[in-house]
Amino acid sequence: HLGTYKTPWNAPFEEYGANQRFEFRFYLVSQNIANNTSDVRVELYAEQWRWTYPNFDARHIMTGTIDGTNYNRDAAIGNNSSVASQLIYVGAGTKTITHNSNGAKTITVSGAGRSTPVFTRTLYTGAKSITLPTIPRTSSVTNNTASNNRIDFGNNVTFTIDRKSSSFTHKLSYVSGGTTHTIGSGIGTSRTYSFPTSLINNYTNTTNPNITVKCETYSGSTKIGEVNTTVYLHVPSSYVPSCSLAIEDTNPITNGWGIWVKSRSILKGTVTASGVAGSSISSRISNFEGQTFNGSPFSKVVSGSGNLTVTSEATDSRGRKKSDSKQITVLDYNNPTLVSVTIQRCNSNGEHDEYGTYGKFIVEYNLTSLNNNNKKVLRVKLGSTTRTITLPNYSGTITATTAQLFSGLNINTTYNFTFEIEDSFETITQSHPLPPSYVLMSKRAGGKGITFGQIAEKDGFNVHMPAEFNDGMRIKGDGIYFNDLLMVGWESTSPMGMQGETEKLKKLETTEVVEIEESEEKEDEILDINTEDV
Repeated sequence: HLGTYKTPWNAPFEEYGANQRFEFRFYLVSQNIANNTSDVRVELYAEQWRWTYPNFDARHIMTGTIDGTNYNRDAAIGNNSSVASQLIYVGAGTKTITHNSNGAKTITVSGAGRSTPVFTRTLYTGAKSITLPTIPRTSSVTNNTASNNRIDFGNNVTFTIDRKSSSFTHKLSYVSGGTTHTIGSGIGTSRTYSFPTSLINNYTNTTNPNITVKCETYSGSTKIGEVNTTVYLHVPSSYVPSCSLAIEDTNPITNGWGIWVKSRSILKGTVTASGVAGSSISSRISNFEGQTFNGSPFSKVVSGSGNLTVTSEATDSRGRKKSDSKQITVLDYNNPTLVSVTIQRCNSNGEHDEYGTYGKFIVEYNLTSLNNNNKKVLRVKLGSTTRTITLPNYSGTITATTAQLFSGLNINTTYNFTFEIEDSFETITQSHPLPPSYVLMSKRAGGKGITFGQIAEKDGFNVHMPAEFNDGMRIKGDGIYFNDLLMVGWESTSPMGMQGETEKLKKLETTEVVEIEESEEKEDEILDINTEDV
């Protein structure tokens, strides 16, 4: 029932007079979803009160209007002398209303009536607006994906369509990368479709793209409407960038040997990476010996030994990662070492001779083998003369052969020899003196110097042999020296042993002050100096 509308009474009520009015009832008979129509019916009634003119062929004449269409009906007036009113059915009419494309519709209705032959004045209801129930038109559509249930490209997605009429058909389509793709036309209630993996190239910055699918509803060839559904897709996990790590030793020495050497090899890494399905490489990160490197290439001096691993990882614009690693075996390395060096006088046969005019060396050494690749050379120099020896082993002791002796050495002269041990990376140098020949006591020319243990070479009292003083030693002057460095000195200018005074010994390296209490009873005290104390 859509509504009932009545006209006013024809005249005011009187106790013995007659009267009438008209009533219009509007009904929704049915709706046709496929045709998008509604059938609306109007029923016309006349309400009379104390009407007593049947013999004059009196009639009710009425018009019901539905959305511009008039339905004219009439009926004979009944004989009603009762005070109570009487409702007379005059007629009806039905109109088919076409709705708007979206299924909505509002119509205008009205009614008018009069009676003959007495009450000829026409009575009106006035125009009335009625909104009809909306006819469902556009189908709804869903799919089996969700934000927490994504489906890989290449796998099936199922679309389910809820249509309002079995005669409706549908077209499914979507836009990707600026291109429209049609899933299908003439679809009823369901369609399964796999989004091609070639579309992945359109989504280079995400692994979880969303695609909007449009569902258009058709009645025959007429489009009724459209709705959208979101499809939640996922780039398969197999779509990862490529990453390849290449390493080399850029130290030409160790690279030529084909081995890695601690603190000598220089590792250079080059990371080659590329995206997949349109993605680009956003970063290359490498790690070696606890240090991180961004980009490619990268370089580092190898500081460890043993089995070491270099790892590189490439990340693409989708955030996908791929890594590669290489392992190297690094040999330990130490600088060459002169463990001990002896230079002594000898004869031409190399036999030790304190008065020999030949010089013989004995050297203990140590070098790192590096799989027998490392150089092992010893050089002994005196002035412009150099003895160069390729060592037989990487550690041991070598003694000069007769061919390697230094000749023409004056027994009265000190000679400074230079020793160099060299490998492929480093040269270690030491200097060692060869003193003059040994004599128990030698007086220097000019009479101002005497030396014990070798030829006198300078003025003063010099000892080049172990000395032992069993009856004490008196020291005057400003202190005791070792290798020309002042080791012990006195603040007082007085000699040690002055009665009643405290003298202070100082070691210059430590600035430690040692106080020595002197006896008040002795004018002179001989100071015995213990070498360990000094």
